[in-house]
Amino acid sequence: MAKVKAFFNRRHPLYYILPEEMSDSLGFDAYPVEVDPVVLRNIAAMRTLLLVMKDLIDNSGAPEDSAQSESDFFADEVRKIFKTVKQDNLRG
Repeated sequence: MAKVKAFFNRRHPLYYILPEEMSDSLGFDAYPVEVDPVVLRNIAAMRTLLLVMKDLIDNSGAPEDSAQSESDFFADEVRKIFKTVKQDNLRG
């Protein structure tokens, strides 16, 4: 599969920045790289999930009452994002 252009920034969460996300402040520490497009899709999905989780946590009840449901939701979404045949084989 052909690689696509992105930027790698050691100071940015999840490290990769898409060209259309680049700004002057992000660009200062970002360097052009080539990366598998699947990786970039996974990173974009993880960023979205982190925003969803922040909203979910901000609007949930006390941690002792909601931690398990939040954890279950997060684990399910991470599994969907990084789904592989190997994972499916491990689950049996």
